[in-house]
Amino acid sequence: MLERVAQQLKELSPANAKYARWGGEEFTLLLPEHSLEQAINAVRIIQQSIEQHDFSDLAPLLNITVSVGVASVENAGDYNRLLNHADQALYRAKQTGRNKVESELS
Repeated sequence: MLERVAQQLKELSPANAKYARWGGEEFTLLLPEHSLEQAINAVRIIQQSIEQHDFSDLAPLLNITVSVGVASVENAGDYNRLLNHADQALYRAKQTGRNKVESELS
């Protein structure tokens, strides 16, 4: 299942995006040259596309959703803070209903 989500991520991400499995069921997506607003819009498209994708060949009636935390290096200042801001936003997305996109400014 994670391979299929990764494939969707690859297909739906902007051309200059870099992505990797971060651990467990988490992925990171770096969107260079995207403002925070542009990144939020890009990941909303990905989130909604994965939600609507037909995964029934893996299991009947299988629905996969994603929760996303978005952060900007401009607001973080350094790599560790960037990851921390994104992680906090992801935690909020999971705690407030899942299958949504939250940003560090939400």
